[in-house]
Amino acid sequence: MRRGGDGIRRDIRALVDVQATLLSERRRFPPYGLAGGEPGARGENLLIRDGQEMRLPGKGSFEMRAGDVLSIRTPGGGAMARHPTNSDAILAREMDISPGNADQVAGLG
Repeated sequence: MRRGGDGIRRDIRALVDVQATLLSERRRFPPYGLAGGEPGARGENLLIRDGQEMRLPGKGSFEMRAGDVLSIRTPGGGAMARHPTNSDAILAREMDISPGNADQVAGLG
């Protein structure tokens, strides 16, 4: 079984008072895995003020004071663990497509 990804962390320190806006996904539900792969890690947004961490929602606006740190922790990718035989049929079933319609999924159809 392949495990999902961890994502990355980015910390942004405000040098002056600012209005910040977040538009992020996969904070409540993790990215799913395919064909037996495990899900990735959920993302998380934190505001760190005076050493205290406050969890932020995935979407919204808020005030940051000079010295505050916005910690954006992105979700990891879901893993794909293909079966050694008949993997295309398993993948097509999990993606709810038929093998002949792969062009539609790629946006070519």
